[in-house]
Amino acid sequence: MNDKYKIMFRDLHWMAYRYVHGRKSAAVTVVCVGDGHRPQTAATFAYRTAWQCYSVDPQLRPRIYNIKRLSLHRCKVEEFGFHEKKNVLLVCVHSHAPLDKAVQSITNYNQLAIISIPCCVHQKIDRPPDLVYRDENIHSPKNEVLVWKSIEEK
Repeated sequence: MNDKYKIMFRDLHWMAYRYVHGRKSAAVTVVCVGDGHRPQTAATFAYRTAWQCYSVDPQLRPRIYNIKRLSLHRCKVEEFGFHEKKNVLLVCVHSHAPLDKAVQSITNYNQLAIISIPCCVHQKIDRPPDLVYRDENIHSPKNEVLVWKSIEEK
């Protein structure tokens, strides 16, 4: 794993640990929206946690990864439809999917937290983030991190 992903995971994991549950808890599901051709973000969470990890991207290349708790979904987040009664962490790292559509695709959850690092698509929902900061360890001008601690289901 290269240093960029180690640093990103450290920061994302800190947020996830603080606002959702510990990384050894099987009660957490992470949904990585816009993961790209390879499921790097979801795979990182699968390797480093006991969480069920979903990578959702219409550009995912079909391939079998021998990674426990990693599920690949080659589709848009609007077509994904997650309906488990779980604690969910929605992660959007430079995702081109609209955040409001991603949130709408996740229903029937216990708790939903969001971490978004937007790029060229403005990521917004019906309330402001609980935390906004710039992560200087992300070597990109698009290094703003948005965190919503808990989203109420409508």
